[in-house]
Amino acid sequence: MNTVIFDPYTDYEHIRMVELLLGGIGCLLFEDDSCQFAEFDENDTMFVYSPKLKTPLLNEFCATYMKEYERLALEHRLVIQKGIPFKIDYFWE
Repeated sequence: MNTVIFDPYTDYEHIRMVELLLGGIGCLLFEDDSCQFAEFDENDTMFVYSPKLKTPLLNEFCATYMKEYERLALEHRLVIQKGIPFKIDYFWE
């Protein structure tokens, strides 16, 4: 598993937008070519911000739930500015 920061010039506009809303968060890239927004804190606790999906599907997911990500960005803006991972209630199934 690797952490990948998406190139801002790729075709995945909605992934890029969520990445920026959440303070430059990266995506974990898995061996099966799926990816997931997540971060680890200093204790290796994982904070998950999306389901694990193939990249085109994650882009669609981000488009569908953009308002939710905008709400999260506003609600958690202070910790996002400090680069601190934060817990969310999963809004997907």
